[in-house]
Amino acid sequence: MKRFSVFTIMFSIVILVFGCSSESKTLNITPTSLKFGDVNLGEFVTQDITLTNKYGKLLLITAIGISGSNDYTITAGNILPINLDKNATHTVTVKFEPTSGGPLVALLSVLHDASTKARDVDLTGNGIPVARIELSDTTYDFSKKIINRTHSHNLDIENIGTSDLEINNLSFVGLGAPVYSISAGGPTPIYVTPGTTKTITITFEPIVIGNYPANLEMYHNAVNENSPIIYPIIGEGIDVDPQITLSQTSPWDFGTVATTKPSIQICEIENTGIDPLTVTSATFATGTEFSVDSLKDSNGNVINFPQVIAVGAKIMLAIKFAPTSNVIFNDTMTLIHDGTNEVSPWDISVTGEGRIIVTETFNNIGVDNKGSIQSWTVPAGVTLITIEAWGAEGGGGTYSAGKGARMKGDFIVTPGAIVKIVVGHKGDIARYSSGTPGGGGGGGSFVWLDASPNMPLIAAGGGGGGSSGSAGLDGSISESGGTPSGGGAGGTGGQGGANCTENCAGAGGAGWLTDGGSQSCAGSYMNYGGKTKMSFEGGYSTYTSSGGGSFGGYGGGGGALRGGAGGGGYSGGGGGKNSNGQGGGGGGSYNSGTSPSNTAGVQTGHGKVVIEY
Repeated sequence: MKRFSVFTIMFSIVILVFGCSSESKTLNITPTSLKFGDVNLGEFVTQDITLTNKYGKLLLITAIGISGSNDYTITAGNILPINLDKNATHTVTVKFEPTSGGPLVALLSVLHDASTKARDVDLTGNGIPVARIELSDTTYDFSKKIINRTHSHNLDIENIGTSDLEINNLSFVGLGAPVYSISAGGPTPIYVTPGTTKTITITFEPIVIGNYPANLEMYHNAVNENSPIIYPIIGEGIDVDPQITLSQTSPWDFGTVATTKPSIQICEIENTGIDPLTVTSATFATGTEFSVDSLKDSNGNVINFPQVIAVGAKIMLAIKFAPTSNVIFNDTMTLIHDGTNEVSPWDISVTGEGRIIVTETFNNIGVDNKGSIQSWTVPAGVTLITIEAWGAEGGGGTYSAGKGARMKGDFIVTPGAIVKIVVGHKGDIARYSSGTPGGGGGGGSFVWLDASPNMPLIAAGGGGGGSSGSAGLDGSISESGGTPSGGGAGGTGGQGGANCTENCAGAGGAGWLTDGGSQSCAGSYMNYGGKTKMSFEGGYSTYTSSGGGSFGGYGGGGGALRGGAGGGGYSGGGGGKNSNGQGGGGGGSYNSGTSPSNTAGVQTGHGKVVIEY
């Protein structure tokens, strides 16, 4: 009875402290431990625990955390605070993702307002190192290959796992299996340590014409692919052997090209096999900045795709790069062909950089009828330039001199090529103080390649000298030099202009190929015609009295005493008559460029040459 009395007293005290209707707060956690077992490195497993307020009033969970191994994380259910009504539940999800091998342990702790002591859940699991396999490609097409020859393909096997990869068997199965073999990298077993790569070489040796489908079966211990891996292979045996060879292969760099001056480069496609080669097409992935400009045979004739190329022959594929802004452009040219030595389609990467146009101006550096040939080197990456040339004005008399011609065109060039330039000098004014004084012919302006001096790229004719009875004729945009009425004939086909046969009449201007005609005077004086490309000197007069004669401008202008002299040019202008003080003929011009733009009789003063790229 005494014991009962004591218990009754203690129970009464609890009631007084907590209230007669109070219940204890109790958090129930199930399960009390999470066993994740064996988990492969690189993989993960999740499990849940359930938190229950089994008996109490509202329960407040203030913290949930994991201590110990960092391989355990809470992925759901840990947004705090958590309020649990009586008999309510809450789920917490735990992920185990091992990063190292062996046992890994941690402790999940839950802190709540029913106790100052956290409730704990044991977390256990084992990390298992495993092999993982990755192949450089998943299938291979040998395409068309010559029978009774060996053709090879390298297949890389990489271990991206954490344990040794073992290839324990490699075998070919299927209809074409007998013609395939592993020629290097074997035999099995093949061991590949983590993070390394082993290469095997698959050999294809067809024995008769036909298709050879097969599978390479690769047995392994990797966990990320089924074993065996099935690697499909196909190849076709053929008895012909066209082979394609390109002069430009990947990567093909066009260099730096002006945004307004497209670059054109040539890719030679040659058949180096023993049978005819068919090239079906050449296309670009984007078809904007890079494009096919033309296709020609070895004789320069325009042809089209598809094209059959004979053994040992080649075709010329011209590719245009036309940048639209100052950035680097990349594209892919794809060739479709039946060559046996390269896969079709054959992708050639092309690249080039756009840039702002550059202009270089060349002025006359001569003195009177003499001067110097100037040189310019084509910069790296430049394959297309624009040349604009002006011939010089003739020398004036009582009547004005003829003006120089302007010639402009685009020219394909090679980086590093040397370009030669002559800029015409203005003809001398009429100096003879009596009779019919005439002015010297204006010099022509010329541009040519140092490696190809037989023909100019462009030539602009100089104007004829004026005289006392008529003006000199302007430089012409035709190839022939001008002929003054009754005077010396203008040159044709690159020849110098003739002198007028009257005593002391004007001399002819030089052409590209021959000197201008000279004219003698009474008393053994001479009016000399301009010199051709050997020196480009202007003519002169040996007469020294009464003011003397007039020199022709550097660039082949003719000399004069009475009657105007002819201008220099691709073909020289004829000399003017003495008897009526006639002006000389203007020089002819030449333009071998594309997109020509030519104007006769526009230039006063000395000539000039402008090159844009």
